[in-house]
Amino acid sequence: MPKTIKIYKPTDEEIFQGVIKSFELENIRFTLDEAKEAFKNALTRIKKVKK
Repeated sequence: MPKTIKIYKPTDEEIFQGVIKSFELENIRFTLDEAKEAFKNALTRIKKVKK
């Protein structure tokens, strides 16, 4: 039988947490609102690229 490979897809919240951590590593700190706004902008750009 062929093996099925499960592809792990992180949720938006997990991606958001990863983005926050990477910003913190670079000592760039945004207020939560700014970070969420930037995150939404990034998501809309990603969605536009996928189409």
